[in-house]
Amino acid sequence: MERKSGTGVALGISLGMAFGVPIGFAFDNLGLGIGLGMGLGVAIGAGVEARNARSSEGPSDGDAQSR
Repeated sequence: MERKSGTGVALGISLGMAFGVPIGFAFDNLGLGIGLGMGLGVAIGAGVEARNARSSEGPSDGDAQSR
């Protein structure tokens, strides 16, 4: 079953918020913690999606092993 596009970013946002809330509580600034968590989640989720898209395309000419 193929995953829909955008699920990595959505997962990153939700996990980023989950980790950002305790950071916000620790620094007594909940809004900053949630914002930082969401930003990091979007960046990590987009990177994971890009890596998965690249690996599903198969090897390119630059990835060929020399003989």
